[in-house]
Amino acid sequence: MKIRIVDSESGLSELENPWNKLAAQCPNHSIFSSYDYNSIAWKHFNSPNDRLFVLALYDGSELKAVAPMRITKQKIFYIPTRTIEFIAAWEGDKPSIIAPECEEVAWHAIFDFLSSEFVHWDVLKIAEQPQNSTLHTRIDTLCDKGYLCQITHDSISYYIDLTGSWDSYLATIRSRVKREWLKDRKKLETLTGGLSVEIISQPDRVTEALDRFIALEKKSWKGEAKIGVHSNPSRRLFYGELAQSMARKKQVEIFFLKAGDIDVAASIQYIYRDVVYGHQITYNTDYAKTTPGVQMMTYEFEHCFNRGLRKFDMLGMSPAHGVSSFKANWASGKEDTVQFLVLNKKIRMLPIIWWKKIKGIRRAL
Repeated sequence: MKIRIVDSESGLSELENPWNKLAAQCPNHSIFSSYDYNSIAWKHFNSPNDRLFVLALYDGSELKAVAPMRITKQKIFYIPTRTIEFIAAWEGDKPSIIAPECEEVAWHAIFDFLSSEFVHWDVLKIAEQPQNSTLHTRIDTLCDKGYLCQITHDSISYYIDLTGSWDSYLATIRSRVKREWLKDRKKLETLTGGLSVEIISQPDRVTEALDRFIALEKKSWKGEAKIGVHSNPSRRLFYGELAQSMARKKQVEIFFLKAGDIDVAASIQYIYRDVVYGHQITYNTDYAKTTPGVQMMTYEFEHCFNRGLRKFDMLGMSPAHGVSSFKANWASGKEDTVQFLVLNKKIRMLPIIWWKKIKGIRRAL
């Protein structure tokens, strides 16, 4: 396959239609590898240190695969490096290439390209890949050529199987978890005088809904920590444009758990094909003792059943941030992911390579 580098926004725009046609043929393609998500993320998060690096793989004139990457200049141990990673590492989850016919062949072509034709990089970082990824075999292409390759555990991704009914799903949840959930729901209903759920998905209302979400987020622990949708202008603009884009395709729902006219909790979910992605959640800390976030999410879960959907993806969580007891308690299952890290064999990379090797030896001991 011949690889073309798309490194301009005009070139990215020209790739929209063939990218979407290719994605339609790819059964495991997620929202985080869609054209919309990647183009909007690049628009709002790129900086002077970033270079667009989308790899388009062709067989003759026919597009066969797309790898939505970027190159970021950063320092590791004060050494300037050029790191290749997915665009969707910005606010995304478990990014992937789009290769409907054979992902393994596409990765082999990409690794061969990076080791022979395009060599202006220092670090290749491929995060949150399935444990059974074809990368396990194809990354040997680089290892055999003298590159340092490491595979480490990355995130734990919890999910809910939506193929049954809400009642059959509830029957699988531990009795203690259900008792605490119902007790807290009763407390919250008593405290507020009753609860209702509002779902907003219309294109002409999602901007207003996002503003309400942000107002609530500022009152939550995320406001004090300065994280979340409201944390900086780039995120606010990104989530605003993404919500509009998804709403036009009926792919976003913004939930509000309300007590009268007061927003108690809120969440943002994307629906892409037959998978729901629970992307953001927040709640009013005035009601924290009644677990409003849990109450919000269980209303959301119930809403997703009996709609022809397959899975609710709670998204990945790094072990460094601890284990989410909520996700673990309410999940049908989990998927462990790994990160593939490749270091180029240049002289300036030797200190990092040796540090990585020593760290691996110490871990083994």
